[in-house]
Amino acid sequence: MKKNRRLGAACGRIHPRGSGLMVWYQKFEYAVGHWLQKATEHMIGCVLCSPGCFSLFRSYALMDDNVARRYASKSENPVDYIQYDQGEDRWLCTLLLQRGYRVEYCAASDALTFAPEGFNEFFNQRRRWIPSTLANIIDLLKDYKNVVSV
Repeated sequence: MKKNRRLGAACGRIHPRGSGLMVWYQKFEYAVGHWLQKATEHMIGCVLCSPGCFSLFRSYALMDDNVARRYASKSENPVDYIQYDQGEDRWLCTLLLQRGYRVEYCAASDALTFAPEGFNEFFNQRRRWIPSTLANIIDLLKDYKNVVSV
């Protein structure tokens, strides 16, 4: 963060903890997601999500009026609810990107997180994450002129 004053957030690799088939699947999914997707996003200059369980945020980027005010806003319709309340970390990163801040990935940083062990918990998590991801990507695409570019 010392090298780039426009770096608003950074994240590292996350390793799911727990036992059972669902956790094994998530260990594979997280490994592929970080080693391929996050690394690729980092290389092209636009990491789309800095996960809530392991992120570093620049305080003045969070206090940017257009970030803090919009992040604190209440959902007024179903699309807002999906975007704002179902994936708060992704929504925060969308706001940072729209304000011209960068979000980066550091593969040398590692953290552990507890992953859903049962199918119902896993399903409920993904039922939040997938629509939120789609809503935030659409928002970024609609505002592509203001999003950080390489």
